[in-house]
Amino acid sequence: MSKLVCNVVITVALAISVGAAQADEIVTQQTKVSLRGLQLDREVDAYTLVRRVDRAAAKVCGGRPAYQTTNSLAVQRFEQCREAAVLSAMQRIDHPVVWAAYRKATQSEQAALAKR
Repeated sequence: MSKLVCNVVITVALAISVGAAQADEIVTQQTKVSLRGLQLDREVDAYTLVRRVDRAAAKVCGGRPAYQTTNSLAVQRFEQCREAAVLSAMQRIDHPVVWAAYRKATQSEQAALAKR
């Protein structure tokens, strides 16, 4: 297997506003997600990879903010970053069983949020 197949790199470009007088700065963060031990044709392994990707995306996006925080903008930015990073990784992986696991996980997450 090639290195590209063995690892998925999560890359996120974060636009950081550094003040009204200065231009926005783009900061890039990345981390690798191992595919070691996974057979992506197996649904259980596809779910495992989706979870690994989600955790890695949360890490490169600065970690999950406390949802009790009064700064809802921080939570919104984090979620946008995480979702973009996960989607980018899914596009790079581009495997039908992994896509199916991603869609199911996304639907489950949205259903859980709707119950709050």
